[in-house]
Amino acid sequence: MQSRIDKKIDDKINDPNFIKKLANEARLPFLIFDENNKILADYGAYQHLTKIIILRNEKNKLIEIRISPKQFMNIAPIIENINGRLDFREPERVEEIDWLIKIVNISYIVIKSHEDSLKKFKLTIIK
Repeated sequence: MQSRIDKKIDDKINDPNFIKKLANEARLPFLIFDENNKILADYGAYQHLTKIIILRNEKNKLIEIRISPKQFMNIAPIIENINGRLDFREPERVEEIDWLIKIVNISYIVIKSHEDSLKKFKLTIIK
């Protein structure tokens, strides 16, 4: 009985949707940045980072976001596109302590006037 309860709890705390909901309710540190690597607002997250790098392909399309923390992070940061329609793969650890988040190219029909040309992101740190 106890192991079944432990498994349910473990499944829940490892669910990305649950972590996003928890981050929003717990007021975890976050920052807003744009596709040019410019920090637009910082609410305590930048102190945990060395740098954020956005990688593009030869056609100048966004393909990956690389997060370099100052210290090892047990849980990947949460990344959200706040003014567009970009989707992301699950973050993967690269090199020693960096996180790489690949941008999934999904085709949407978007009315140009409804989408900001400069992509902006919210990065939330789970401590």
